[in-house]
Amino acid sequence: MEEDSYTLRGTRLESRTSYIDGVGWYNAPYDWAYADNYGPNTFRISDAVHAAGQPVELKFIDFVKVQTGVQAMAGILGEVSTEVLAIRDYHMVREQ
Repeated sequence: MEEDSYTLRGTRLESRTSYIDGVGWYNAPYDWAYADNYGPNTFRISDAVHAAGQPVELKFIDFVKVQTGVQAMAGILGEVSTEVLAIRDYHMVREQ
């Protein structure tokens, strides 16, 4: 990089990582719609919003970018990251 500085833009979530005496490091879940959350880990296209946070109606998604939106000290955990086990279009899944 030849520039003296650069700017990154995006969303940064407030860290929910904390140390609990007698237990250790803990990553508390977010309310909804984030990977690594507890409970149903789902993204619904109907939850899509534009940059200002207003709902937007999408007919389809061409691709999905997964990235970590948290930066936190996590002691022995070492880091906080986004881990996704699967991505599935439920419109294409046959009910059994």
